[in-house]
Amino acid sequence: MKLLKRKSENKKFEIDVSHLRWNCPDNTFKFKTTAELEPLNEIVGQKKAIDAIKIGAELKAKGYNIFVTGLSGTGRTTTVKQILEANATSCPVLYDYCYVNNFDDTDKPVLLKLYKGKGKKFQNIINDVITFLKRRIPKLFEESSYQTSRKKIIENFQDKEQQILFEFDEKIKPFGFIRGQLENEQGYVQPEVFPLIDGKPVQIETLEELITEGKLTRNSADKIYKQWKIFHDEIYDLARLGMKLMQEFRKELNDHDKNAAEIIVNSAMNEIIEDFPDEKVRKYIEDVKKYILDNLNIFVQPAVNQNQSSDIYENNKNIEKDLFNVFNVNVICDNSETESAPVVIETSPTYTNLFGTIEKSYDSRGFWKTDFTMIKSGSLLKADQGFLIVNANDLFQEAGVWQALRRVLLYDKLEIQPFDSYFQISQSALKPEPIEVNIKVVIIGGQTLYRLLYNYEKGFKKIFKINAQFDYEHPKTDDKIGRASCRERV
Repeated sequence: MKLLKRKSENKKFEIDVSHLRWNCPDNTFKFKTTAELEPLNEIVGQKKAIDAIKIGAELKAKGYNIFVTGLSGTGRTTTVKQILEANATSCPVLYDYCYVNNFDDTDKPVLLKLYKGKGKKFQNIINDVITFLKRRIPKLFEESSYQTSRKKIIENFQDKEQQILFEFDEKIKPFGFIRGQLENEQGYVQPEVFPLIDGKPVQIETLEELITEGKLTRNSADKIYKQWKIFHDEIYDLARLGMKLMQEFRKELNDHDKNAAEIIVNSAMNEIIEDFPDEKVRKYIEDVKKYILDNLNIFVQPAVNQNQSSDIYENNKNIEKDLFNVFNVNVICDNSETESAPVVIETSPTYTNLFGTIEKSYDSRGFWKTDFTMIKSGSLLKADQGFLIVNANDLFQEAGVWQALRRVLLYDKLEIQPFDSYFQISQSALKPEPIEVNIKVVIIGGQTLYRLLYNYEKGFKKIFKINAQFDYEHPKTDDKIGRASCRERV
């Protein structure tokens, strides 16, 4: 084909405008419009890259994460998403993740790993049980049978207390002493014994005055003082005995209240154990039961009055919320609606978005506070048992993100902490139980970055064993032209 022609004798050439770009001949296609064709659900001319992604997606062994390289515009993200979604049709065993209060150590929240759909169910059941107990326990303490048995315990204690005091009074009476109380220099009232002089109680310090006034002899005063010293020591022993008796009384009252409420608490909680036979759930339920029985007083707090002023009402509501906050179930990952292995595309892979965080809030005194209910998950946990897709340019924007991601992939363990604690700017008091995760991460980036990481980044070879390279050119054949036309129906 003759492309050039001589324009003049100065040897300049002209190129026909039709030869500046390639035009596809109409006779190449065997159809009138692409509406006659079935859509082609794959990218054309990237067989090696597609095969590499499929291998990485299908291999369940550790370390077969995928690093996709190639020029932008070659269909990398679209292709990866399609392949992973096709591979994710068979749903693996998915889980819901919940954090609950650790009644042994509140700084270390307990992780509950439940089968998908169980997390919200468990949260709702616990809420229903606590709501039921908030209504039922106060009614229990108003029942006549409870009041009668409690009154009997109080009367028994009062009888014992009176008997001890009566025996002591009878013991000191023949010696001319009487039991009473004395306010000390600090203003505290304490038990004391007083000698009777002419039928009137006097303080032991006044004996010298009585001797001076001739109302008492030295010999008699010495005898009185000697006997007072004995009874003075005994009345303090009596006070210690009374304190011990009071402790036994309080314990008996607590045991009485526990025994009265135990049947109600056990019947409500044991139904949960039947629905959730997991060992950690069982341990948590037992801890909740023990805490409720040890803190029955929180269930008999005065009801919040809506007619109070707004400030008092809100304050009382906050107090009530704090008292029952320990029973909350924080569902940080809910897979109840997930029908296949999750494919998550994180377009903003910041530390918080990927790994989650522990939020904080101000309390009424202006101090920071946090607890297990403020633990939030990120994309990594949402992609558990599935795939996470991120762009390398975005991944390396925020310091510390790559190092944290590498650690998760090396050890298959996610530890949720706020971003500032990673750089030790501040230290979180909470140490939530780590989460074992199974995630396939796909990073989409350039070949230069891949080579740098491969050659110089420690641990990179162990966690990214698949490199899917997208080509930016391909031989022009009639077959490829026909297949490409199937992707764009008009």
